[in-house]
Amino acid sequence: MMGRKTTIETMGREKSQASRLLDGVRADATVAPMRQKELEIPSFRNSCQGARFQLKTYIMRLLVFVTWAGLGSLWAAPPSLPPPSLKVSGTHIVNEQGNPIALRGVNFGGWLVEEIWMMPVEGVPPAGSSFSKVIDHSSLWDTFRQRFGEEGVLQIRKAWRDCWITREDFVRVKELGLNCVRLPFLHDSLDAPDGLFPRIDQAVAWARETGVYLILDLHGTPGRQSGQHHTGKSDEDQLFKDSKKVAECELVWKKVASRYGNAPEVAAFDLMNEPMGAPNESTLYLVYDRLLRAVREVAPAKPVIIADGYKGIAGMPYPEVAGWKQVIFSQHHYNFGAKQVRDHWGPVENLITKIGYARSRRNVPFFVGELNIEPHSSQEMMTRVLDALDEKEISWTVWSYKVAMRGQGGMWGLYRGKKDLPVLSPFTDSISEIVKKIQAYKTENFEASAMKPALQQTRLYQKSITPAQ
Repeated sequence: MMGRKTTIETMGREKSQASRLLDGVRADATVAPMRQKELEIPSFRNSCQGARFQLKTYIMRLLVFVTWAGLGSLWAAPPSLPPPSLKVSGTHIVNEQGNPIALRGVNFGGWLVEEIWMMPVEGVPPAGSSFSKVIDHSSLWDTFRQRFGEEGVLQIRKAWRDCWITREDFVRVKELGLNCVRLPFLHDSLDAPDGLFPRIDQAVAWARETGVYLILDLHGTPGRQSGQHHTGKSDEDQLFKDSKKVAECELVWKKVASRYGNAPEVAAFDLMNEPMGAPNESTLYLVYDRLLRAVREVAPAKPVIIADGYKGIAGMPYPEVAGWKQVIFSQHHYNFGAKQVRDHWGPVENLITKIGYARSRRNVPFFVGELNIEPHSSQEMMTRVLDALDEKEISWTVWSYKVAMRGQGGMWGLYRGKKDLPVLSPFTDSISEIVKKIQAYKTENFEASAMKPALQQTRLYQKSITPAQ
C-alpha cells in the first residue's frame, strides 16, 4: 500500500507539472498570433509557424520530463511512511485513528549498553597483569581509558557505535514484519564527551525512515536500579537507597522527554529496566511515581512503561487510583531453569493468564519488554510462544537483535556471530587492531539464528505476506 501510494502521489505531481507546461503551450500558441494580427496582418502566418515550433519544443520537453520522472519513480525505492504517534486507550495501545496497535519487535542490546556476555570481547585479563576483569560497561571503558586515555576511548567507542547497529538493521527489522525496536541506554552516557543524544537522534531518524517505532529504555539509572551488570556498573545498587539519585533520575527523564516527547516515532519511555534493587513494592512504585511526574512536566501525553521489577504482577498498582495516565505495564520473561524445550510452554501460559487477569482489572495494556526461551530453545517453540502473545494482543520485544558469543549463542540473538568472528582484547590489542576487529561486527558479517525463521513462521507474519484474495 505504501509503495502504491507513493507512486500515485509522484504521478500526481508529474501530471500537475505536465498540465502547467501544456497551459503554457496553449497560451503561447494563442496569444502570440493574436498580438501579431493586431499589429501586422501580413506577419500572422509567420507567427503561427513560430507558435508551432514552440509547441513542438514544449512537447519534446514534456516527453523528456515524463519519461525521466517515470523511470525515476520506478528506480527509486519508495520510503516507508513515518509511524503515526501512539497513545493508550483502555487496555490497548492505539494509533491516531483509535485502531489498536500491537508492538512486535526486538531489543537493540549491546549498541549503547555494552553487555560483555553477549559481545566479542575478552573479559579475563592475562595472568599476572594489573587489569581487572571486564564485566560491564564501566569496566570495559575504564580499561580502554587506562591504556589509551580519553582520546582512545572516543575513537574506539565511535567505531563500536558506527558498526554494531546501522540503518540497515532498522531495514532488516522492518522486512521481518516487525514494527518496534526497544533501545537500551545508560544515564551516564548522555553527558559523556561523545554524548548519546546524537546517536539517539540518528536512531529516531532511521525509525522514521523505515516506519519502525522506538521505545527508549533507561537500562542504567543514576545510582543503578539494581546490582546487575546490565545497569552499566555492577554492584552499585543505590537508586532506591538515595533520594539524591532519584532526583538525578528525574532530571535525566526531563532531558529525554523534552527532546523526544513530541516525536511520533518514539512509542514510549521505559522508565527503568528491571528495577530489582527496590526493597519492596511500595518503594518501587513511589520512585516510579516520581519519575512519571517528572516526565509529565515536559511530555504530558507520551506513554510510559512501568515494570514490576520481578516482584510480580499481583502487586502492581491500579493506574486510576494512582492518578497515572498513558501508562503501559511491563514484564520480562525468561525461564533459565528449563531442562528441555517443552519446559518453556507452561510458564508462558501462566504469564499470559496472569497478564489477562491484571489487564482487565487494572484497565491497562501490557508489554513483554524482554523475552527469550534459552536455554533449550527451538524454532517451533519460539513461534508458538509469539503466536500465543499475538493472539492475546500482548505487545513484545525479544532479547536480543544480535549477539556474538563464543558458543554462538543459540537463539539469544536474531543474528549471531560466525565462528570466525574476531574477538577483541581490551587488555592487549592496539587501537588499530581493536578498530579493525570492530569493523567486522556489522550485521552482514553475522548469521541468522533459528529465531529468524521462528519469526517468519508466526501467523501474523504469514498473514502479512499472503496476497489478499
